Amino acid sequence: MVQAFSLLRITYISYEDFLMELGNMLGVLRVTVLVSSFMPFLVQVTHFHKLAGSKSSPTASSVSHKDVEAHISTQKTANTEVRVFSKEKFATSKSISRENIDPKVSMMEHTTLNTITSAKSNMLRSHAPGTDSDSPASTTSDFIRSSDEQNKRKVGITSKENRVVHLKGLQNISPPAVDVLPSSSNTSQTPLSTTMPLMRMAQSDQTWRDSTQDDGFNLFFRTNPEEMMNVPITFTKPLPIWMNGTLVRNGLGKFENGPRKFLHAFDGFAKLSSWRFVGNETAFFSTKFIRSNFFKDSRRTKTIAPYLLFQSVTPPFSYYEKMQCLLRGIDNMNVNIYAFKNPKNKKIEYAALSDFWYIYKISLPKLSTKHRVVPRIKKASHSVATMGGLGFLNLLSSAHPLPEPGTNNHLNFLSSVSFVPWGNHMMKLIRFKSLKRRRVIAQWPVPRVPYMHSFSVTRTKAILLASPFYVNVMCMARKAQPFSCLDWYPNEPSKLYIVDLKSGNLTTITMDTVFTMHHVNAYDVSRTEIVMDVSTYPNPDFVSHLQLHVLRDPVARNTFDAHAKLQRIIIDLSRLEAHLAPTDPRPIPGIPSMLDMPVINEAYRSRRYCYVYGLVLKADNRTLSSIAIVKKDVCISDVVGGGKEDKVWILPNSYPVEPWFVANPRAASEDDGLLLIPVIDGVKKVSTLVVLDANSMTVVTSATLPTIIPYSLHGRFFKNV
Repeated sequence: MVQAFSLLRITYISYEDFLMELGNMLGVLRVTVLVSSFMPFLVQVTHFHKLAGSKSSPTASSVSHKDVEAHISTQKTANTEVRVFSKEKFATSKSISRENIDPKVSMMEHTTLNTITSAKSNMLRSHAPGTDSDSPASTTSDFIRSSDEQNKRKVGITSKENRVVHLKGLQNISPPAVDVLPSSSNTSQTPLSTTMPLMRMAQSDQTWRDSTQDDGFNLFFRTNPEEMMNVPITFTKPLPIWMNGTLVRNGLGKFENGPRKFLHAFDGFAKLSSWRFVGNETAFFSTKFIRSNFFKDSRRTKTIAPYLLFQSVTPPFSYYEKMQCLLRGIDNMNVNIYAFKNPKNKKIEYAALSDFWYIYKISLPKLSTKHRVVPRIKKASHSVATMGGLGFLNLLSSAHPLPEPGTNNHLNFLSSVSFVPWGNHMMKLIRFKSLKRRRVIAQWPVPRVPYMHSFSVTRTKAILLASPFYVNVMCMARKAQPFSCLDWYPNEPSKLYIVDLKSGNLTTITMDTVFTMHHVNAYDVSRTEIVMDVSTYPNPDFVSHLQLHVLRDPVARNTFDAHAKLQRIIIDLSRLEAHLAPTDPRPIPGIPSMLDMPVINEAYRSRRYCYVYGLVLKADNRTLSSIAIVKKDVCISDVVGGGKEDKVWILPNSYPVEPWFVANPRAASEDDGLLLIPVIDGVKKVSTLVVLDANSMTVVTSATLPTIIPYSLHGRFFKNV
């Protein structure tokens, strides 16, 4: 205890200016780092350390619902220009009541005391594992349904080189109201027509069909409260008898609760959807919300409970609620689902994932939420520090773990943020032995923590592509929202961290600046050469355009460039060099080379391969809602026609999401299989499951679903489940 007290005194005395800048919010960090070990002691410590800046009362600003505009202001700090977003024409701010606050005691002390005294009942309330915590359908529907007034606004975002870009967007601005789907569907059961156009990869001057009519696109971002289990769906034509298993997709289901609404699409309440195939023309459809602590606390309090989100909510969280957000962390696992084999009982365990370290165990085929898993990690013999030590916050991971070739293990990375001013942040490559058992393969310090959504694995190496898109730790401490605290440095290079899977040895290579969300695949050409394919962007500006009020506006959503660029990175380990090579040699790449949300035949993971499938937004180069499913040939390409097997499937007024490739168990070729694609029919206002032949990209069959599926991010097919 004496040592802990001395540490806090030294921190305060030596870094007075540092504490002055953070003000009240630094208390959040102290509580975050020390709450587990020194909670009883914090009550006494805070009386000795009143933070500078606590005299000013925190305020919760309410934002005008009219005349809200965004403009970009540029402020110069030293020799670096910083681009920030700001708001004008705010309504009068309303201060939080201080009637019950002793003027002799700082706000920080009250906040800390309240945090400690209410820990068991509120912030650190435990949720019993192994329970689904389901409630009657009426309760869930009451929790999910809400309505609001229509509210439209435009956003203008510009770009300029040689600047550090803070992707702050329009903070705390109420998005347009969201229509909620009725609790019971009376949608037509007419199947989607199988007469769909098939197009060879387009030249740049090809005339596309008019797709300005995008009725139905907004259904992606409209709350659907319905939950159902094992509802039979019938396909227009029988499926192959070998199609036996379950497709599960994770994504968004609800965008508001009570008086609060989410601002960013990444924050919608997680909802799973599944299709169970039993080997004939019938399948069984289910959909259910993930019963996370975040979901249950929000339902209990009839608002959006204070947990860490990608952006934030409107009305905004108070300072005290922001402290709760930092303490609780990300709990909304709405990005992906994955399977891990337990080596002890040989059973398969399923988990819902996001880009953060915690995960939720899910039961299939019931889609039941079991409990939250906090993985424990054993330190490898060559590691230089322990995980989760004092001053470190285990924060960023990937929603896309990858199998370790030749084993039953999986791989992922973890970024640990240091909140002590003299410490380095850490990055680690992690080996998954099971859902709970994990081990460090390699660990290395970094001056700043990059945001990475995915990575690649060859037979011998793991490759992390770190773009100059960094977490601003001090901003996180003040605002408690990652969206506002990611900084882009366009003049800095990207870095490749390459880890040998056997030895754990690290190789670092710098390369041209590029931003990527999704890796496609990678493989070893030789002992010193690696090929890695990624969907790239010149910068991460598009992330700020994924705010809900932009996506729901049929004009604003068409103003930004949504096209990715599929590129190949050639890595030479002997020369410590890496360079980008286009996958389409033509001056103007074809539509398939603009794909993101890539999927491949998983049998070719970490091996030489030829075909990648994916999604292209704004396929007509005009409207975001013009969405194509594409097949890209990365093996045979020329300057005349692009990839030999490049193909495009698109249907006007239909809105597909990421496809998934299911291989024919007796496949004669890499592309012998089916693509399973959830699609919203904008004309009939129904969701369907479309099945394409992965070779020819023609429709095999389709089935209408009993309810609308809002936007789903990622998913997988699990055999024989």
